[in-house]
Amino acid sequence: MAFIVLVKLRTPDAKNLTSTLDALRKEEEQRGIKFLGIYLTQGQYDAVVVLEAPRIEDTFKGPLAMREILTAEVLVWIATLKHND
Repeated sequence: MAFIVLVKLRTPDAKNLTSTLDALRKEEEQRGIKFLGIYLTQGQYDAVVVLEAPRIEDTFKGPLAMREILTAEVLVWIATLKHND
């Protein structure tokens, strides 16, 4: 299954955002989660993470372990819409 994770840091420290997401990625990959992309954003969320995991429950473990420094909202990626150019 594919998921989109919306990440918001509890403290706005952009310097540490990359290292925080990298640490989360390494931890999650050890549990079999495949990262398809990590995108830093401006606005309501600091990053958008696209990943594949066997079950939705697997996507919560990493963010829960890092709940002191970030919050995360997990969305199920249902479909990709194609359009004609």
